[in-house]
Amino acid sequence: MDKLAGKICLVTGGGSGIGLAVARTFLDEGARVAIAGRDEAKLRQAAQKLAGGDRLTSYAMDVAISDQVQTAVRQLSERWGPVEILVNNAGLNLRERSVRELTPESWQCQPGRCLLLHSRGTARYAGTAGRRYHQH
Repeated sequence: MDKLAGKICLVTGGGSGIGLAVARTFLDEGARVAIAGRDEAKLRQAAQKLAGGDRLTSYAMDVAISDQVQTAVRQLSERWGPVEILVNNAGLNLRERSVRELTPESWQCQPGRCLLLHSRGTARYAGTAGRRYHQH
């Protein structure tokens, strides 16, 4: 099936879990897929598993860092064109995640890291990709 043939997709948190599964599905549907995440080694392993050939690329970067987001989106847009489908899937794994263990302090992770990632990181990608899309 080629429901997404030629579409340009960016999946944050694409190195594992839900992001990896989404990337696989998009590739199966004919899309060009970029996976992004903080761990370059994990992204390389994911790319090997996905075996997407020239329809797959990866970007090691942190969605909480504006310059890295802008650079990745710019490079992807220059390579294939503007992002048409964005999956904001990046997240952090908390060690203390049961209701009994989770405290306001643990939600903050490293000073503000979780809240920064989950709120600003999502908005940053959507804004950056959206501006690039409308420039084309």
